Amino acid sequence: WFRWLYRRKQGETIYNAVMPRKKKSALPVEKSCHRILYVGRLTAQKNVLLMLQALALKKDDSRWRLDIFGVGEQADMLESESRRLGLADQVNFNGYCGDIYLEMLNSDLLIFPSLYEGMPNVLIEALEAGLPVIASDIASSRDLLGDTACVQWFDPKSKYQLASSLIEFLDSPQAFRDKVKKGFKVCERFSIEKLASSYN
Repeated sequence: WFRWLYRRKQGETIYNAVMPRKKKSALPVEKSCHRILYVGRLTAQKNVLLMLQALALKKDDSRWRLDIFGVGEQADMLESESRRLGLADQVNFNGYCGDIYLEMLNSDLLIFPSLYEGMPNVLIEALEAGLPVIASDIASSRDLLGDTACVQWFDPKSKYQLASSLIEFLDSPQAFRDKVKKGFKVCERFSIEKLASSYN
């Protein structure tokens, strides 16, 4: 009913603005070990457990390390599960971070595994920073990004698809350069000026 009402009243979605900050100095390059980033609450909605299960499929690949920034009710369970899956040497739980943009600038890839979102701020912030993204194919992200091909999509219920997308990045990070450039274009829609204009 709310979708019908939204259409009936000619509703308009006004997304959050993204504050422009420094962008990564280089496009994706091949490295011996890539720093992967997860940013968000440690809750069931964010699907972190599936992300860990996907990474466990590739734990013998030494080309990646994951830094998790966030807190939440699943924190203890996820740390325990990470150890059980044999990921203790490759996954770091860092808790809250005051300057996540700095972490984005010092990382090589963001995994955004959410099952659902309202406005996926972290996704847009990563694109604005020039960080390649592997993202769950969910309605809110599709609404935001459309068919711009600026991220690598995966089914949020398939750890195999996520693992496959990770290997695709590790094998050829340069293949994500086009996605990063398209991400910059997408983020132009989320400036403070555009936000103010939409409200006006």
